[in-house]
Formats: sequence, C-alpha cells, structure tokens
Amino acid sequence: MWGHSSDRSGERVWHNALPLAWMVLAMLGTFFTVNNLWMTIVLLTLIAAGTYASKGPFWALSSEWLGPTAAAAGLAQINALGNLSGFFFNYMIGWIKDETGSFPMALMPIAAVAAVGTICILTMGRNQPRTAPVTA
Repeated sequence: MWGHSSDRSGERVWHNALPLAWMVLAMLGTFFTVNNLWMTIVLLTLIAAGTYASKGPFWALSSEWLGPTAAAAGLAQINALGNLSGFFFNYMIGWIKDETGSFPMALMPIAAVAAVGTICILTMGRNQPRTAPVTA
C-alpha cells in the first residue's frame, strides 16, 4: 500500500523519510516497554512495517536520482553495502545485548542509522523535483 501510494502520487522523499522516522521512534519506545511484552511486540511490528514500507520507495528514489547511466552500478553498490551492514548489525546487536543485558540498547545503532537516513533523505530531497504521477 505504501509503495502504491508513492507510485500513484509520484512522491518519493516523504515516502522514504516517514517509515524511517517511525522506525526510530518505535526503537526508542522499546526503552519504555521493557516489562510490557505486548507493547514491545507492537513496537517491533512498527519497526518491521517501517522497514518494509520504505523499501519500494527507496529503490524507486535511488533509480530516479542516479539516472539511467549510473543506475546499474549505483544500485549494485547500494545492495552490496546493505548486505554488508545486515551482516555487521546482526553481530553488533548480539554483542551489545550480551554486554549490556538490554535489547533496547542493542537497537540504538540501528535507530541512529535510521535517524541519519531520515535526515539525509530530507536534506537531499528538498531540492529534487517531484516526479509526475504514474498513469497506469
């Protein structure tokens, strides 16, 4: 639904920034729900929803910003860095959880990266033209 909304409106920047921002807020919220399993599950669900909601608009935005000549190499580089960070963050979460005994603390590096991503998308996107809606 989120990707369809982005395609229908032609808007990419906010369709990327909002899921990242709600992920950050949900990760920060886990500090306040340590003793409440159901609220923690709701927050983790919001984190997962933000992750998946941002994927379609992210790839569309990346393709639009890179242009046709740089798109193949640029998208491959983004994918490679994403896979590398997925490997790295899995170990980091376990290590931080073991060292601190806190799962919410282990989520903070991911929250920080998502916050930086939100700021970068909004900063870079403020001067980008909005694409025309797709009529299909």
